[in-house]
Amino acid sequence: MMDFLAINPVDELNEQCDGNEGADGLPIAEPTNFHAVNFSLVDKNTRFINSLPPMTNSISLATGFVCRPYKSDVQRLRAIFTWVSEKIMWEGDFNSEFDSRRVIQSKKGCTQEVANLVAEMCAAVGICAEVVRGYLKIPGEVPELNYTPHPNHWWNTVLIDNEWRIMDCSLAAPSHPNRGLFSSSSSQISETWWFLTCPTKICWTHVPEHHQQQHICPPIPPEVLLALPCACPPFFKNEIEMVDYDTSLVRIEDLELVHIKFRVPADVECVAEVEAKAFERDADGDFFESGEIVKKRALSQAEWIHGQKRYTVKALLPADEGSGILKIYAGKRGLMHSIKDIPYPLAFALPIIHTGNNPPYEFLTRHPTPHAQRHDLYVAQPQCQRLAIN
Repeated sequence: MMDFLAINPVDELNEQCDGNEGADGLPIAEPTNFHAVNFSLVDKNTRFINSLPPMTNSISLATGFVCRPYKSDVQRLRAIFTWVSEKIMWEGDFNSEFDSRRVIQSKKGCTQEVANLVAEMCAAVGICAEVVRGYLKIPGEVPELNYTPHPNHWWNTVLIDNEWRIMDCSLAAPSHPNRGLFSSSSSQISETWWFLTCPTKICWTHVPEHHQQQHICPPIPPEVLLALPCACPPFFKNEIEMVDYDTSLVRIEDLELVHIKFRVPADVECVAEVEAKAFERDADGDFFESGEIVKKRALSQAEWIHGQKRYTVKALLPADEGSGILKIYAGKRGLMHSIKDIPYPLAFALPIIHTGNNPPYEFLTRHPTPHAQRHDLYVAQPQCQRLAIN
């Protein structure tokens, strides 16, 4: 365990970061809440744009169709975001020169082509936009802190109302193969969380290759961003705050348990479980992955510390898998009526790496209490399911 670098990335981010970057390169005092704006009419009108002339390019698409009805830049950006993310189907990397006409006519494109198309459409309506190459973290993956991983994703930064914001039309698209790992939104519409997201929030999952494209004041070292928990949209929507988290907590030995703590608002409820790949033994005694996923419920309990609601999650792997994923689900309390199903979306995920012996152990079963919504129950001891002597 002493061979692995331990970082407290959340505290490092909070201490080093002064805020999101503005057009003048200085931190924004009060960021605009673009997610509070009602874009339903813009989305509705944009979804009706289907038939396009054969020679349509990015400029004519933006000025003549997608952005034509709107006068404000934020409405134009929303129209571009909705049209590109919902009309352009994701496909694997395309090793040829970028051609916006081909992408528009085929309505298919890789993440790089989508980012280039968005940048050209923004430029056509006078909006400053950058194409960003970087690394997209996957929920539950083990971070490599000793080197920056190879870029695997493309997205855009845009300058709107003198603030730098991030748009990821590829990951927001229902057709992107990894979107379901982050979002539980409908498979017919885009995930609007990745529309004009604050740099200080999207940096939990998106790590630019060039630090100046973080648009955070000042830029944060890549190893800190890589060490942050992979946070999904519900993490920020439910205002979750990590408490005393560092990367050593997810590496355990023998009879140790993973202990994760975080604060939530009073009306938020959290549930946790561990997923691991199942193994089977062949006739020669060798182990191999069976292709199945084994799930084990973790112990998630809320307590009140100095007037704030804090969850403590305790978890371990189902058996001797060696590694797994701790998934934390969060949402407004009151939806949990049975221990069989989890009604909440994934808020964040952490890897679990275990070495040594892992004898069978089960936590006590916590049944939902929908009839007592004003109270939080905490079982101090015993927390094991089976009581035994010696």
